[in-house]
Amino acid sequence: MSLDSKAILEMYDRHARGLVGYFTRRVHDPDLAVELMSETFLAAFTARRECRARGQAQRAAWLYRIAANKLAEHARRAASERRALQRLGSELTRPATEAEAQYIERLAEEADLRGLLGGAVAALSEEQAKAILSRVLLERSYSEVAAELGISEQAARARVSRGLQVLRRAIAPAREGT
Repeated sequence: MSLDSKAILEMYDRHARGLVGYFTRRVHDPDLAVELMSETFLAAFTARRECRARGQAQRAAWLYRIAANKLAEHARRAASERRALQRLGSELTRPATEAEAQYIERLAEEADLRGLLGGAVAALSEEQAKAILSRVLLERSYSEVAAELGISEQAARARVSRGLQVLRRAIAPAREGT
């Protein structure tokens, strides 16, 4: 079930702000975050005919997977640029600090976890996926999640909790290895 241009525009309206927040929290640069969000939607538009997601929750998961890939591509490009500058012997470069090296390692570990999460999200019920998307990725309150889904706040909390349990179990083997 591919997406048409209208569906991509609807996804943009629904997720652009959330994606900018997602990227800003990771790259700590608002301008770069907007650039990565734009690249994400360009990639989504290019791949729209290949999308097999059904329903809003799966489409959001598909979009955030593209975003995670864009973030990883950015990290690889930045690392490649640093290596090139080092080979040139530029005085503008310096070795990564311990904190920067740890940050890069965390990005790599997060990319592995995102891959596991992508598969785990597909195992969620559509109701759980919508609740988690709204609460965790879009950072909405439980009362907003409940209103959006047309359920009680207690039911929203339960859906998020149960869905997160499924995701925790999916990433447990990877976390045990770290």
